[in-house]
Amino acid sequence: GENPYFARAAANRIWANLFGRGIVEPVDDFSQGNAPSHPELLDFLAAELRKHGYDQQFLIRVLTSTEAYNRTSRLT
Repeated sequence: GENPYFARAAANRIWANLFGRGIVEPVDDFSQGNAPSHPELLDFLAAELRKHGYDQQFLIRVLTSTEAYNRTSRLT
């Protein structure tokens, strides 16, 4: 809870596992010169993860129930 970067890194890693690419890419590169593609989304996911006691299953359930996750990657 005291490390301000842990929730963001955890949320980014979960996102990357589910969507194939992190909000910050490469997943572990949170350097100053590597900004997130969607910083507000990453902040929101990190806040939700902290709010729910770092329950990874909670965040996975939330993300897998989204429209974005349920879209196909197949070309039509």
